[in-house]
Amino acid sequence: MHKLFYPMTVFLLASSLFASDPFAGTWKLNLAKSTFGGLMAPPKELIFVFQEQGEQGFDTMKGVAADGSPIYYKDTFTNTGGESKILEGVGAIGVLAKRSADSRTRDWTIMQNNKVIATDHDVVSEDGKTTQMIMKGTDAQGNRYEVRWVFDRMAQDSPEGRSILDKASQVARNPNMASITVDSAPLYSKMSTTSPVVVVLHKGDAVTINFSIAASDGDWCSVTQAGQGGKSGDLPCNSVQRDPVVPPSAVSKVPAAAPAALTLPTARASHVPRAPPNVRVYFVPIGSLAVVDVQYLIRYYQQRFGLTITPLTGIALDNRQLNSTRQQYQAEGLIQSLRASYPTLANDGRSVLIGITEADIYTTSENWYFALGLRGPRVALVSSARMDLNHSNFGAPSDPVGLHSRLTKMVSREIGFIYYGLPVAPDPRSVVRSSILGVDELDELGEDF
Repeated sequence: MHKLFYPMTVFLLASSLFASDPFAGTWKLNLAKSTFGGLMAPPKELIFVFQEQGEQGFDTMKGVAADGSPIYYKDTFTNTGGESKILEGVGAIGVLAKRSADSRTRDWTIMQNNKVIATDHDVVSEDGKTTQMIMKGTDAQGNRYEVRWVFDRMAQDSPEGRSILDKASQVARNPNMASITVDSAPLYSKMSTTSPVVVVLHKGDAVTINFSIAASDGDWCSVTQAGQGGKSGDLPCNSVQRDPVVPPSAVSKVPAAAPAALTLPTARASHVPRAPPNVRVYFVPIGSLAVVDVQYLIRYYQQRFGLTITPLTGIALDNRQLNSTRQQYQAEGLIQSLRASYPTLANDGRSVLIGITEADIYTTSENWYFALGLRGPRVALVSSARMDLNHSNFGAPSDPVGLHSRLTKMVSREIGFIYYGLPVAPDPRSVVRSSILGVDELDELGEDF
């Protein structure tokens, strides 16, 4: 249920903290001090940059939702009051009450599909260091809720502030823009063809995909019409296709970083599990690897664990596994391709196959925005696509050292489970702990089992 409220909160977080002097600047959501009213899972990170040009204000918001999906939004409005105008991204329309330029408060009426869905009151503290937003409304089931968000002001001349400003300025486009691919596509009020039709869309109409859900009758996408006042609703995902995304590196002015040297560990791990007899581990590249250095990985495991790994000839990405709506490859299908490419090793009971890809993947077993990997009996798949987000999302110089640090942790996790046969470890820093739900959690891990 929480995903349904992201478009509304995206507006609140982006638009309500901007313009006049008390609100202007860069703000970061304080998760510890905020309450979410049970409406949504807290986002992993939310940052806003607010600028003003006279009475006209522009704000940019970026972040990572609880499920790992990107949040990006940009709008404009004036202090004289009236509706905000969405420039990029997805959000609810806000109507601002007229206010003076030096006021520490803001009051908004939040609209969606021409209906009032909430009110929002914002206030900047007297010392100007924090902002509180208090949103009140009624959910789809008629239950009243109250959400309280707390933001801390960031110093723009600090290293963190400058980094965030750079990232915000380098976002090239909203990655969730899409187009209708069928002649006529009813937009339903719920994820059911028996629910009321909000509006009928037509081939070529531009929309933004808010999120998608796998249902018994097929995948459903929650979308919003492009442009100010666009209606929101749900439709089958097979009637919409994401627009091609221009790689940030193609539009960013950030110069490419010089190749970084990957340093091998200098010491053997403090604990190396007992290796199973007569079992070998093989690495198989899947698709072209422009950044991942497989030879480094092989030397890493020899040095760190005394484990000899054999590289095999890479295989092509199976385009039958590409989900054109998500622009991601189905992990289960790629594992099947891996097994089919090396059937003897996949079935001899003495081999472990680990496919390594730079392609973005998802799994049908979980309703996640993306996956870092997937394993089966004696076979696993690991994707590096989300392991250097500053580069892929914001056009920053690539960080091969950080990428390979995260990649080795995920590969070690698969080796631990399907080669060494280790149980789940209670140590939160172990690579074989119970779960890893995102790149930030990878960074919390050590290197060992």
